[in-house]
Amino acid sequence: VVSADQIVHKLLTLNSDIGRAIVDAFGPGVVVGGELDRAAIAEIAFESSENLERLERLLHPAVRRELDLLYREASEQPQCRFFVAEIPLLFETGME
Repeated sequence: VVSADQIVHKLLTLNSDIGRAIVDAFGPGVVVGGELDRAAIAEIAFESSENLERLERLLHPAVRRELDLLYREASEQPQCRFFVAEIPLLFETGME
C-alpha cells in the first residue's frame, strides 16, 4: 500500500528537483528554517487558480512517476499479489 500524500511529503524537500522548482516558482518565502514550508506553499498556491495549476504541474507528474516506479518494483516481487495506491485526487489528476 502506497500513499500519494506520503510521496508528496517525500518529494517536498529542498534537495529535490521538485523542491527547487517550487522555490523557483513561488519564491524564497516558501523556505522557513531551511525547509520547505507546506503552509506557505499552500497559501500561495490557493491565492489564484494559476498558482494552484503551477503547483499541480510540478507535483502531479512527479507523484505519478514515483507511483509507477513503486508499482514496477512491487510487481517484481513474487510475494506481492496486490498493489494498492491511495490517491486522494485520483479523478482530478486523471490517474484513474
